Amino acid sequence: MSCNRKMDYKILSNYYYKDRAMYEEEFKKRKEIIGCINYDFDIKGFNAFTVSVPEITKLIADIYKMNNEIEKKLQILPNVARERYKINCLIDEIMLTNDIEGVHSTHKEITDVIDTVIFDKKKRFAGLIKKYELLLNEKALIPLETCKNIRDLFDEIVGNEIEQKDASDGQYFRRKSVVILTSTQKTKHEGVLPEEKINELMIKALTILNSNSAQTLINAAAFHYLFGYIHPFYDGNGRVNRFITSCVLAKELSPIVAYRISYAINNEKNHYYKAFEICNDMKNKGDLTSFVITFLELISKAITNLCDKLNEGIEKISFYYGIIEKKYNPEVKKNEHYYKMLSLLIQNDLFGFEDFDRNLLSQISGLNYQTVTKIMKKLIDLDEPITAFKVGHKIRYNLRLEDLS
Repeated sequence: MSCNRKMDYKILSNYYYKDRAMYEEEFKKRKEIIGCINYDFDIKGFNAFTVSVPEITKLIADIYKMNNEIEKKLQILPNVARERYKINCLIDEIMLTNDIEGVHSTHKEITDVIDTVIFDKKKRFAGLIKKYELLLNEKALIPLETCKNIRDLFDEIVGNEIEQKDASDGQYFRRKSVVILTSTQKTKHEGVLPEEKINELMIKALTILNSNSAQTLINAAAFHYLFGYIHPFYDGNGRVNRFITSCVLAKELSPIVAYRISYAINNEKNHYYKAFEICNDMKNKGDLTSFVITFLELISKAITNLCDKLNEGIEKISFYYGIIEKKYNPEVKKNEHYYKMLSLLIQNDLFGFEDFDRNLLSQISGLNYQTVTKIMKKLIDLDEPITAFKVGHKIRYNLRLEDLS
């Protein structure tokens, strides 16, 4: 599904410029329709609302259907491939959520923090990574009910990453004004003021997020807009907002879907920001429907991409497993440890985020360090396409899949 397709749902401003009487009539009709979800939240003098149009119903049905497919595909994957792929998606999500905000982070920075056994909170992105890691834990509690919950998230995720001048100076949020400008320095949006109003609207937005589980995805999309509208912090709003969306998706869908939101947004930045602009327009009278449709399209695209990646990976694993199962070298074929190491290297090459070292191979395989060292040396001596190289004090191994025959 392409997020660039023409939306069937017409925004209210289209009617405004054509016929004022029709504009008012259309607004009234939308507010009174049975499928209208009214929110206790003021958008420039109008109560926010979403109309449950067929586009939304179909998108939600498609999302849940594809999510079931993802769950099935993840179960098909061997354990190591599945777990390495989840971490790979985590790394991509963190890099992209930073990239959207113009924050530079490298693959090595992220993997170094993930590899740290004792979490060093002073390391860049440590709080952000730790929070995203929790999304894979079904028992993890990340409360999203109060202003303090949101402030705590901000402090943990971006508090150490932003400049001192952008630190929040209120009880929970900012005390001064903040303006979002266009590239030509025109005001695009001005965040809510004063802080008491920010607190009031944030509580209302969180009530929407946590209400009526039958509408979880619609509520998540609406909240994503409302958080952006409030703009509670001077900096870091986007990263906190995307993490909250990921929290909801991790509970409602496969947790791995929660690691693809920034990917989808990054690929459709213009479309995404345009959806905010439409709903910020006073002529839209608080109608969030177009934003909800856009956001559900982004989730749908993220899941579609995941399905495609998993299908491709499953096919490749089957192909390469077939090769090593038919190995012409009798020493490799008869030794289960040799076969096991090759299969682990295949999984990691297709789904991993960095090459295995001997410690990790030992941990995953259940074989001791010395045995792993001997097996890897023997496989290399048998001319298996394995490259051993040193990174710091560690010896890492890479399987050259293109040379596997």
